[in-house]
Amino acid sequence: MSTIKLEAVQWSSLKDIDDVEPLNEKDYSVLTELREVLLKHGYINRFGIKLLHRHFDISQDEIIMENTDVESRVSVLSVEKDSSKENTIETMWRFSDGIQA
Repeated sequence: MSTIKLEAVQWSSLKDIDDVEPLNEKDYSVLTELREVLLKHGYINRFGIKLLHRHFDISQDEIIMENTDVESRVSVLSVEKDSSKENTIETMWRFSDGIQA
């Protein structure tokens, strides 16, 4: 049985945001197909699409944390030392180039 290999986005070798082409017409056929797959499996409200990019590098011992103040309606991203914090959920991945067996 094959499994899909996912990588955490924060440590991957993504292009800097200034080098990423914005969403454009040539992307829509792929996005349409991805939408159809999500609809087919009932996952349209679980997964979405993100333009892969980075703003800066982080070390292997660091993580990007999103902390949200619901009352103030503010979310803040910060770089912190990876200390296996409790109550965290990894939320962004990218597909690796191939499928590993």
